Amino acid sequence: MHVTEVQKHFCNHHKPNGWLSECKESVKPQFPNDTRWKSQLTCLDTFIKNRTHYMIIVQDHEDEMDANIAKKIQDFKNAQDLAAQLRPIGYALDKSQSRNCSNAVGCRIWIQLKVEPVLEQNIWLQKNVIPDIKVKKLTMTQMNTVNEWLVAKDPKYIWYLIAYEAKASPFPPSFFTDNAVSLSPVT
Repeated sequence: MHVTEVQKHFCNHHKPNGWLSECKESVKPQFPNDTRWKSQLTCLDTFIKNRTHYMIIVQDHEDEMDANIAKKIQDFKNAQDLAAQLRPIGYALDKSQSRNCSNAVGCRIWIQLKVEPVLEQNIWLQKNVIPDIKVKKLTMTQMNTVNEWLVAKDPKYIWYLIAYEAKASPFPPSFFTDNAVSLSPVT
């Protein structure tokens, strides 16, 4: 897929840029950028929005357009498929970077990506981009470390930990419903 090459052509060449700017609903072509995580998706989205305009421009100015660029504009299905796969990742990045994202919420976001239908068929993405996070309980050694840390901090905290694990007072049953467990710690 040569989306970036098409975008650069319409941005960096005077005539194609002018023809594109004359199209009422066109948008400025965007390029991938190393410092913006979602820039690849933005590049694809602007290509998809402008593709109809690109096609009209190629048709209206066939003798003035680069034939190689005209061929690359046809590669639309790949752009749509890739954008569909990048959207859930972009959403996950946005949610992960929000102010109220805790470690637990971040893990849940990435775990949800593992079962995202549009991503399930992309084996490379599943193996190389989305971390393989397995949710498990703490080991006994880890629990002992937590308990020791709590006792050192203030022994009364152990009582709260035990009560919480037993789902007992002072914690009401509503703390342990599915809705309550899914809330972020900030909430």
